Amino acid sequence: MGWTTRALGPLYGWAYLLGAVGCSGGPLENVGETDEALIRTCEDGDVVQGIDVSKYQGAIDWAAVKASGVTFAFARTNDGSYVDPEFATNWANMKNAGLIRGPYQFFRNTRSGAEQAEIMLKLTGPLNDDDLPPVLDVENASLSDATSLLETQQIIGSWVSYIKEHTGRMPIVYTGPYFWRDQLNSFDMPGVPLWIAHYTNDKYCPLLPDPWKKWTFHQWGVTAKGSVAGIQASIDRDVFNGTADQLRAFVADSHLVTKPTPLAPQPTRPEGGGKPRPAEAASSTDAPAPPEGGGCSIGRETPGLASRSAWYLVAFLALTPWARKRNRKPASFRSLEV
Repeated sequence: MGWTTRALGPLYGWAYLLGAVGCSGGPLENVGETDEALIRTCEDGDVVQGIDVSKYQGAIDWAAVKASGVTFAFARTNDGSYVDPEFATNWANMKNAGLIRGPYQFFRNTRSGAEQAEIMLKLTGPLNDDDLPPVLDVENASLSDATSLLETQQIIGSWVSYIKEHTGRMPIVYTGPYFWRDQLNSFDMPGVPLWIAHYTNDKYCPLLPDPWKKWTFHQWGVTAKGSVAGIQASIDRDVFNGTADQLRAFVADSHLVTKPTPLAPQPTRPEGGGKPRPAEAASSTDAPAPPEGGGCSIGRETPGLASRSAWYLVAFLALTPWARKRNRKPASFRSLEV
């Protein structure tokens, strides 16, 4: 271990904190700095209450959730190739409780769109006619610098195409207004409904990125712990833009004219042959979103990679002379170092 790592290791933590100033609502907001090309669009009138869940909500009493006034719910199927261990239980129990249910998956641009979509559809099985269409959750942690913007857009497009082909449904995209504008360059998604994540004090009046002019679902914030009957953990709150009848009509309208193509059967792996591609490790990307008006999310206050890197560089250059001086030791001590 050289002197740089020993002396500066603790200081990198400070550099990281400096780089995260914009994340805690400070002045550094290079991503989401302005509202240019974003439009604020409020609900049309009535809204229908819903939630979205993953393994982070633990065991759920879905009958109690239904009795509390929740009408629809989305459950996570997978994060890239990582399968949510609670999905199968949630998927069955949401239906049994009489909720309008839908699946969502957390997107990773390090995997092909078809591969991720196939994992999802093998978990859901054939969707019922009254199920909500599949959702692609695209946010900060979805992106790797190893994949270009164009490649990422193509992967998203291939996911949408795969879902349409194999379910006969028009899928939904979940994202944040600043993230979609700044990180995905307002990538056009013709005909794809928007589930917008924007935590604002103007409840049900989120900002929308191009190309959308209307939102279908809105994730507007997080309730206090235990505030939804049947769930002890914090929970994301969502609304549908319309009445219960309009929600059912939306589900019906999501069915495309074309007949879905069945999934291809899995090829039999030769005995002792090839290893499967490793799954992503379980992540915390689906932990509950921050409260309204603060915290780090796919909404306004997420610093860009360039701004973080600049802070790291400034901190490194400023602190290196101090670390060198602090690290000087008598020769007798230095001779004992390995």
